[in-house]
Amino acid sequence: MLISFPCFFLTAQGNEHPVSIGPELQFYPAGMIPGVRWSYYLGEQQQNAITLRTGINLTLRHDWGKHEDERGWGTGISSGYNYHFPIRKGKVLFGARGDIWLMQIHWKKDARKGESHIVILQPTAEAGYSFILKNFHIAPTLAFGRELNIITKGEPVGEGWILLLGVVFQWNFE
Repeated sequence: MLISFPCFFLTAQGNEHPVSIGPELQFYPAGMIPGVRWSYYLGEQQQNAITLRTGINLTLRHDWGKHEDERGWGTGISSGYNYHFPIRKGKVLFGARGDIWLMQIHWKKDARKGESHIVILQPTAEAGYSFILKNFHIAPTLAFGRELNIITKGEPVGEGWILLLGVVFQWNFE
């Protein structure tokens, strides 16, 4: 369903509002997030964009959480806003987004083992630079935010500040 929503805009909007879609990969000290990012540009100058993402969050927190070892994975969605302004042959981008992650975390503490299911709200601020090559662009990004466990089933697990280094590869459809 998340993939079909952006595809509707690819076919329904014509040249009025360009759309771009492609893979995104983010790394943070305790894991990585591969996903698909979709951007819908507003206005003729294409400075404002609404973004959506779906992805998988893979984490290996070691003892950085509340237990000796925390690791797991989950799926999630994101929505956000980016402002782009041209500089040289590319565009600088600034924005914000909110992620929701449904995570399953396996943990060990002393001789005990367990599993916690959590819902994470992750608001982040993002900056980057898009290198534009015709209908394709590559954008290294840096994001900073907070990981908040808003629902926890099982023992509490780690949460806190997060720094993400990423790269987005997108094809523009005009």
